Amino acid sequence: MIRVNLLPVKRRKKRTPVPPFVVVLVLVLLLMGIGLAFTTHNLNKTIEQYAAEKAANDQQIQELSRIIKDVDDFEANNREFEQKRKVIEDLQTYQNAPVQLVNEIVSRMTDNVWLDSLTESQWNISLAGRGYSNADIVAFVESLKSSAVLKDVVLVQTRRAQEQGVAVYAFTITMRMQV
Repeated sequence: MIRVNLLPVKRRKKRTPVPPFVVVLVLVLLLMGIGLAFTTHNLNKTIEQYAAEKAANDQQIQELSRIIKDVDDFEANNREFEQKRKVIEDLQTYQNAPVQLVNEIVSRMTDNVWLDSLTESQWNISLAGRGYSNADIVAFVESLKSSAVLKDVVLVQTRRAQEQGVAVYAFTITMRMQV
């Protein structure tokens, strides 16, 4: 008797072998994926290291900025102190200058010459006075010229005048004091 099977039978298809280039292509892609993952991991580690180094450098910059500010403040205070010290030294140096000036002029005066006024502006001195004769005034000027403290002594003018019925000569002298 003949049997006929009417039930559907699953037929197996023959497997077709995978071509070798596909296998090679899959392996290459797999290796490339692993290489990319490794490279990405290394780059991320390097980025983290650089970020940590940048943060440390930023902190160090802030600390150094504070130190620089302290140094600048110190230098400003030092300059201010030096200016004050120089002013004090100048005051001490020039403190005796007026006394020295008057002493120098008085020590060079003769009995026949007297002063009416003495003015000083930035160590430029102007004398106005009187004498009994031009010779007395010239002797006084020559005496002032021989001074080590007084420089550029110039007799500006002399003129004859009457003082209580006595003939006198009024004079003006300019000079510079060396301090």
